[in-house]
Amino acid sequence: MHHLTLTAYRDPATHPLTDLYLDPKTFLMREARGEVSGHDIVASGRLAGVIDFDRVGAYWLVAHEHFQIAANAVCSCRR
Repeated sequence: MHHLTLTAYRDPATHPLTDLYLDPKTFLMREARGEVSGHDIVASGRLAGVIDFDRVGAYWLVAHEHFQIAANAVCSCRR
């Protein structure tokens, strides 16, 4: 399996792909990985995902996908 590591020159939120895995014989994409995160004054979050590709009949399609989401927020609530 060929592994390509991708790094955005600027604005990773617009270009979130971080890794591609290619079949060494056909050079078809087998897996794509990406991650995006954001931070604000009172909140932060992260989204990461993995998408697997496989042959379905005559087509090359998404076979599996897995996403993780995490978020944090600050509350200054008074009682």
